[in-house]
Amino acid sequence: MLTIPKPLDPHEWLADSSACEEFYQAFRGCLIKIIADQLNILPAVVESLFTEYFSNTIKENVYECMFMDERDEEQKRAVNAYELADQLKSTVFEVKNIHFPVSDNEGVWDYQGLFSLVPKIHFVGCHFYCADFNAKLLQPRFTGCTFHQKYLVAEWDAPEDEKPLFAVCRFIEKVTISGNELCQFPVNGYSVVFSNCELNSVNIKNTEVDTRLFSFSVEKPAQLKKIKLKNCIINKKFSLANVKDFQSIELTSTVFSRKFALINCQCQSVVIKDTNFNQLADFYKSQFEIFLIKKSIFRDFTGFENCYFGSEGLFTKTVRLNYVTFYSFINFRGAVFNQPLDLRNTNRQEQPNFLDARFKATAIQGTDRETFRIIKHSFDAVGNHIEANKYFARELQAYRKELKQEAEPMHRRERILLWLNAQISNHGQNYLRPAAWLLLTILVTALVLANDKQQWLVPTSCWWASLTNMLNGFAIGFLPVNAMVGQDKEHLAFMLLLSTLMASTFTWHLLVAIRRHSKR
Repeated sequence: MLTIPKPLDPHEWLADSSACEEFYQAFRGCLIKIIADQLNILPAVVESLFTEYFSNTIKENVYECMFMDERDEEQKRAVNAYELADQLKSTVFEVKNIHFPVSDNEGVWDYQGLFSLVPKIHFVGCHFYCADFNAKLLQPRFTGCTFHQKYLVAEWDAPEDEKPLFAVCRFIEKVTISGNELCQFPVNGYSVVFSNCELNSVNIKNTEVDTRLFSFSVEKPAQLKKIKLKNCIINKKFSLANVKDFQSIELTSTVFSRKFALINCQCQSVVIKDTNFNQLADFYKSQFEIFLIKKSIFRDFTGFENCYFGSEGLFTKTVRLNYVTFYSFINFRGAVFNQPLDLRNTNRQEQPNFLDARFKATAIQGTDRETFRIIKHSFDAVGNHIEANKYFARELQAYRKELKQEAEPMHRRERILLWLNAQISNHGQNYLRPAAWLLLTILVTALVLANDKQQWLVPTSCWWASLTNMLNGFAIGFLPVNAMVGQDKEHLAFMLLLSTLMASTFTWHLLVAIRRHSKR
């Protein structure tokens, strides 16, 4: 196994010409041995070919010699060297357990130049300390390799059809894939770019992706911390599942032409801006701390079923869907919101599904009235009036909060009415509360009437007699009360008027609450 003495700083390594020469010569000898063993030829033959090839001593007219009936020894040797070189360029060789340092692309000891003779290389268990590994005409494949520095994927063609570019590899730092001047994807002919890899951060930009990016087996959970896509067109299915320590997903000015799936993932932050999803977008059973979609379009089914937004007990940012257009069905079935939801600035051709969705206390307090109205209307549209009533009450609670924040005198009366409605029956959602208020009113009225007859607590003549006489006279002016109290109860007319109004109010709230638990 060839190793560098230590993971040197690139400037230190390149400044040490002796170390560069030592690695170059050692890797050259290792490569010659690999070729000789695989092709079952003498190492001296391969050594001679390397010497001629890299010293440019292979005759330029060797192609003419190949069609001669008779050749001299020099011509035979030249033809054999040419045919061997051609065989090397078309054969896949396996390089194992080598630690590759940074390479001086302009120096005499540029080991990457060796790959021009053997471009098809399968690297197995190797370590790369270079930020780029972009030997010209290289056609690589990597299995079980480790990349220690920030890595830029070069323009490569697959050495074999339908094989992954990186399989079971580990990227300690960020890996970047960028399109060329024509925005073409740099890798060609691979079945997938990253297969069962351990990734820290993936940055893909300015390209049209025609190769599947990620593939993870069921046995090996996906390991990926950050992914950033910018100015991309993804023409293959994009799918990630069971990623448990996702830090962030950032999608900007990107188009997903095929299915987008983020299944059972735990992600701290999802930010989607100016992105179009042309087919199904599924976030099933994923958990998010921060979730923002802005100026994006979903043309097919969009699913947030059993998703979990925010952390319970912690105030987090609002789940915002700003200027988002949904052309098809939206499913929030079973979703849990620990943070407020904002659907105010969304365009929808179909009603969303919020069946069994749960809003925790923090989410209810922060969600605006328009969002609750949208959810309420979605239940009314399918005839689920019981669930619609629940969100009707939350809509009014949010309306009360909005009026309180505005604090204008013209809204004072409306705020008082909404407050009374909330205290009496929670806007028709609690039938036990008005029933309790009604029972209390009946008990107080009965106590006052009994006291008037038995004189248990308060004597008939007291210091506030003049005030009660005035109030009773006012109450007797209300004809229904005058007919109800009679001559012997005129001194209780105001109390009876007040209890009658309260009993009627509580009875009405009780009937409304009972009705809303069946149909609104």
